[in-house]
Amino acid sequence: MSRLEHLENNQNQPAKPLVSTTVRRYRLLEAFAWLIIAAVIVFKSVLPALEQVEFNPQEPSEGINLEAQVMKLQGQWLLAAHNMTPEEDRKTLIDQIKLLEVGSVGQRQRAAVLLGVLDGSSEARESLRRLDASASEYGIVLSESQTRVDSILSRIFSKRKSAGQSRSDQFGSISTDDRVFLRKELGWFGDIAIARTQSGEEGVWSEYLSSSIGKMVLMVIVFVLGGGLVLLGVVGLSLGIIWSVKGRLRALSTGPSGGVFIETFACWLILLIVLTGVLGHLTDNVSLPLLGTVVGFFLSLLAIFWLILRRMGWSEAMRQIGLTSGNGWWREVLAGVAGYAMMLPILAIGVVGTLFLTMLSKALSAARNPFASDSSGAHPIIAMFEDASIFELVLVFVTACVAAPIVEEIAFRGILYRGLRNQTSRLSTALSITLSGLLSGFIFAAIHPQGWVAIPALGSIALAMALAREWRESLIAPMTMHAINNSAVLTFVLIMMS
Repeated sequence: MSRLEHLENNQNQPAKPLVSTTVRRYRLLEAFAWLIIAAVIVFKSVLPALEQVEFNPQEPSEGINLEAQVMKLQGQWLLAAHNMTPEEDRKTLIDQIKLLEVGSVGQRQRAAVLLGVLDGSSEARESLRRLDASASEYGIVLSESQTRVDSILSRIFSKRKSAGQSRSDQFGSISTDDRVFLRKELGWFGDIAIARTQSGEEGVWSEYLSSSIGKMVLMVIVFVLGGGLVLLGVVGLSLGIIWSVKGRLRALSTGPSGGVFIETFACWLILLIVLTGVLGHLTDNVSLPLLGTVVGFFLSLLAIFWLILRRMGWSEAMRQIGLTSGNGWWREVLAGVAGYAMMLPILAIGVVGTLFLTMLSKALSAARNPFASDSSGAHPIIAMFEDASIFELVLVFVTACVAAPIVEEIAFRGILYRGLRNQTSRLSTALSITLSGLLSGFIFAAIHPQGWVAIPALGSIALAMALAREWRESLIAPMTMHAINNSAVLTFVLIMMS
């Protein structure tokens, strides 16, 4: 018999169950573990979504800071797109900017800046008038700093544009103190307002325009490469489905000890919350909160020893979790690269769901208070990018691209998904995989800080990585997928915000 025939015969055979006769099942302990998991989901996802925070438009908050960074990303894209779009086709972009005239006072003032620098003073004046009218309608009193920003912008965009005018004739001049204040309050938007409108800043504005061209080229490249990867992913998924139906892909080996993995996952959640909270607070005193998060992340894996305390052998625990070299490190890493491409079509479906929930969230937020900030779906780590040092940026990348792929894959695809697959092993293989992948994906998404609107997108990523775990048994492939995804997103965001 040839080696290929031998391999195909092995793949067509049903998966061998893992034996775990030494681990007893305690239903009460298992139920308590599920209670802990449910409680974490409620506190991390449900309560924040339902929380009615007393709104004060005069006080800056974490949400407003994150909102500013998200809007900076949008502003970077709009500046690049405006610079590359023929003048007769720019009305659509201006209409998109007007859609940003929602949320906090700061966001509306930033929208006025975008309109002013891209379409002239008259659009900026109209935007500021709409802000004043809305504030008056809803009884919003601007703070002293917000009022000063409003006054500075009104002076900058007070003049009317006509053909042949110089920069000083098109825009009003402001003092050095006002320039410093505007930069402090509006950040990047203050920078572009000054660069576009003030005499002596022409070179800076040219640099912004040149930079925007480079970023637009980058976005086009990302779009083309992403589209190609999606097509390859569709082909890969299609082949995977066909091979699964024909029995050429062997399902993950299952065993009877599902409950102990649910208990272990609950232990991990507790350790994660406690350790990252305590260590993050301790390192916050030296302005390095992410350092505590990274250390707490890895220390939370001590939860694995719960399996040993429950009398599971170490080698069996490692095998069931997926901490093995599989078919060889490099082969598994390459499988992870292929898995990332196959993840993208699944992610596209999740992104559609998140876009719908984002629109719903904004509508609900506007109904409660039109001036409340809304940065739903964005990761709080983005707020660190504005003034982060090199060391802090390194910590961000270590956290997101090293710690998260290793720790979260062990916890979610290694422990939780394994427990769910073992518990549902009496069902058909397809149904067991589907239920386990969807439930573990929901839990993965629900405890992330992006909020409930991001659950479809994050859940689709988690589902794809669960399928990779099912395909490879080893966690190396899903870890690789996780690392590629986070690295690509963070690098793109960092370049766009620079």
